[in-house]
Amino acid sequence: MIRMRFAVVLGGAVLIASCNQKPEDVANGDDPIKALSAPVESQKYNNVYWGRVSTSDPALWQKALGFCAQAKGGEYPTCQVVQTIDAYNKMAAPPPKSPDQPLTVDTGPASSRRPKP
Repeated sequence: MIRMRFAVVLGGAVLIASCNQKPEDVANGDDPIKALSAPVESQKYNNVYWGRVSTSDPALWQKALGFCAQAKGGEYPTCQVVQTIDAYNKMAAPPPKSPDQPLTVDTGPASSRRPKP
């Protein structure tokens, strides 16, 4: 009976401790999506991390974008990193090719293509 009480008390203490994690521990923990919910900016899940994810892990990137779409102001500082990378990716992406418009390549002024005498 004493062992049972001890196990219940110990289990409850572990549960309470895990629920009361420091924001820095959440931000730099093992779950990148949970880290987005921290009220402090993550040092682990930074612009380098999310930049790689944006091009290499579409499923995780979409989860991050979905979570951060609800972010308000500075509520989730690491979401600002995700949103900045998303904006950059959209600006850096080439415009979609129109089926009616041929792809042209600008090679500079015509005079630069003439052989020099």
